[in-house]
Amino acid sequence: MGNQNHIKLELCAPERPLVELDVKELVAPGLHGLFTVQPGHTPFFSILRTGALVVDCAESGKRFFAVHDGFIEVLNDRVVILAQTMEEEEEIDPDRAEAAKQRAQQILAQRNRDIDHSRAEAALERALARLHAHSRVEH
Repeated sequence: MGNQNHIKLELCAPERPLVELDVKELVAPGLHGLFTVQPGHTPFFSILRTGALVVDCAESGKRFFAVHDGFIEVLNDRVVILAQTMEEEEEIDPDRAEAAKQRAQQILAQRNRDIDHSRAEAALERALARLHAHSRVEH
């Protein structure tokens, strides 16, 4: 086992370079809600939902990512996140995310049978994840 005060985090997403960080703690959006992982955590595997990932890096402090669907595997000495998409806070355009949020909310408010509500709900979740990550909201 590696350093007991840190755990290696590997963030993977298609068409993105691998992000490797030494972290003291991370908070992730799992299938059944948010969960925290610290060194020594019990190994497990879970579906990753759309949301903000908060990472407390050993060297550089907190970093925020918007992650969209995927999987997370917690092992004895590392955490691997395979996300469909991933954006770090400085990559997010808050005006664009706010506009996407408002569009999705307007669509959901219409109650029209011809509207794909699940697609609008997914768009709203992605926009909210981006806004949370960009504004450094810790859930």
